[in-house]
Amino acid sequence: MLVKITILVLFSILDVKCNLVKKNIVFKKPNLHLFTVIKFHNDPCQAVSGLNGICFTSSECEKKGGRASGDCAMGFGVCCIVEKSCGSQINQNLTYFNFNSSISDSFCKITICPLDSNVCRLRLDFEDFTLAGPLEDTAADVADTAVKTLHSIIGECIEDTFIVKAAEGPSPPAICGTNTGQHMYTSLRGGCATISVNLGESTIERNLVVRTTQIPCTSEPLSDCLQYFTGTSGNIKSFNNGGTGTHLTNQKYTACIRRERGYCSICWSSTSFQMSLQTADNGDTGNKGMSEYDLDCGRTFIPDAATMPTYAGFGDYVEIPQGRCVGSTDDVESIDRYCGEVLACSPTTAGTATATPSSVCSSVYPFQIRVFTDSFEEITKEDGVPGSTGVDRSPQTGFNLNYQQILCQ
Repeated sequence: MLVKITILVLFSILDVKCNLVKKNIVFKKPNLHLFTVIKFHNDPCQAVSGLNGICFTSSECEKKGGRASGDCAMGFGVCCIVEKSCGSQINQNLTYFNFNSSISDSFCKITICPLDSNVCRLRLDFEDFTLAGPLEDTAADVADTAVKTLHSIIGECIEDTFIVKAAEGPSPPAICGTNTGQHMYTSLRGGCATISVNLGESTIERNLVVRTTQIPCTSEPLSDCLQYFTGTSGNIKSFNNGGTGTHLTNQKYTACIRRERGYCSICWSSTSFQMSLQTADNGDTGNKGMSEYDLDCGRTFIPDAATMPTYAGFGDYVEIPQGRCVGSTDDVESIDRYCGEVLACSPTTAGTATATPSSVCSSVYPFQIRVFTDSFEEITKEDGVPGSTGVDRSPQTGFNLNYQQILCQ
């Protein structure tokens, strides 16, 4: 959309004639030049406050309920920041959703509607995201009973939840905890999306600053991408303080990376990786650094000592399509699923040693990883037996992965 500003320009007709003659322009009807129309696009702009806004005239900004934060369009426009809170509806691009502890209500909802029919996707950037985290259960909180062994609520967002409902198709998974710097996409195709925040009784300070960006249908990422990253290198973390805080249950999503021109493969390495805790294997104990893959990852927990006495289950894993070790001589077949406590593309001898972290590479297009966590998170014991009297081990912390695209050979 173009904004038109009409400015009365006071000048003498003689001067105008002179200037136009110098430019070999025939001067006709001088009265048509008494007004000059200035046009500029409503482009994104960087506000003085550091936030992102849209360039509008000052009057347009005021009509949209925004505030001016610096100039744009060579001073003819203002960088307009639009911020909304609970109970509002957003139908303007680059609008911020703000929420903090001063809000007394335990429930907050906001609706985001497409600016026009050319919008298909919505990107949410969490510039600040601090809610109560998931349950971090220990043996002191709940007695080690058969009930706890059969089911656990570790990693569930019991206290606070941040829920996005897509306008169409699957919605993103519910999240909580600390997610500053993270982002997610959802659908705006054919309708409005909603964000709901539910608060528990915790007295911690909550704060949300979420930037909403509407994505045209012609430039949207793949429709099944919850997250989308660009650049030849970067970092992807699990939700809730990726790699340092208890990871969340029931997470099933795809993170996509744009393949840059001239690059044919992508390699992954981890600074932190805990996707299903290894307890013991073949009767051995204490092998915390084990890695598992493919058939082991995604296995359902079986709380039957006679059938599988030493596993807490491997329902959580990261999928890297046809992952392989670079230069390895022992990974004859490619590996898709990775779990355990180390990202490694070649296993160690089961139950006898700690796996060595390694880089996992893939040449499958599009570049992506898929994340799966189940609803069962068990605090296992050092002796490898869930529910025993051994020492508790910490809950899983998810992953912190670095990627590097590799040039075509």
